[in-house]
Amino acid sequence: MRARAFWLGLALILGGIVHIAAMLVIPALAPKSGYSRFEAAVDTNVPVVRGPAAPGSEPFPFSSPDTVYVVCRYDVTENPVRFMATLPDTYWSLALTETDGGNFYHMNSMQAPTGQPDLILLGRGQEFDPTVDQTVAQASGQRGLMVLRVFLRDRTLAPTMTAAAKGAICAPLEIG
Repeated sequence: MRARAFWLGLALILGGIVHIAAMLVIPALAPKSGYSRFEAAVDTNVPVVRGPAAPGSEPFPFSSPDTVYVVCRYDVTENPVRFMATLPDTYWSLALTETDGGNFYHMNSMQAPTGQPDLILLGRGQEFDPTVDQTVAQASGQRGLMVLRVFLRDRTLAPTMTAAAKGAICAPLEIG
């Protein structure tokens, strides 16, 4: 009986170790990261609007059908990038991710000074003196994704929010 309990305990411990190791290794072995999926389809520093997700056309895994997405593949190698949009009164969130998918910055409509997304993203060694209504973030790498999620209170607002999101700007900012 004691030997059986020992082997059962040992099997549980080894199973836990294998499980944790697999969870840490799988992202590195995945054939395509989110960044690589958008790398071929989205130009650098150009926002692309994706309407509410429909089955089979989700821009990201587990995309919500009650959300309009604006995706910008940024590159701050030479200049900072400014992301801004003018949206109707709604809740939104803006996430900045590295090429490997790790988030390094997030803001939402409750945190923005004007309630609108207006962000200056700086690269290494870059400086910028913002106005009162601008938020400045430091990029952890030279390239990545900006993903704006505009949440719909009602699905009938999808055309309005999609049209507003199409006015988003994601462009290099000349400093000098």
